[in-house]
Amino acid sequence: MAALLIRLHFPDCFVQVGGPSWSVRLVGRRDSTRANRALADGLPRADQDLPSLIRDFDAKGLNERDMVALSG
Repeated sequence: MAALLIRLHFPDCFVQVGGPSWSVRLVGRRDSTRANRALADGLPRADQDLPSLIRDFDAKGLNERDMVALSG
């Protein structure tokens, strides 16, 4: 019943309430305009275990702290 009541009141209480707004300039990426599969192959994979991730980051001159910061 609670979910039904929330759904019933959502459009009136949240969607129609105005708020501050501003325009944001969208310029896209500045480092590259096209994809490069060969460079993307060096990225960490979702199925890697921790020791292999540490080795891969170490090979690029990064330590465990860098890995955590970049993964966060």
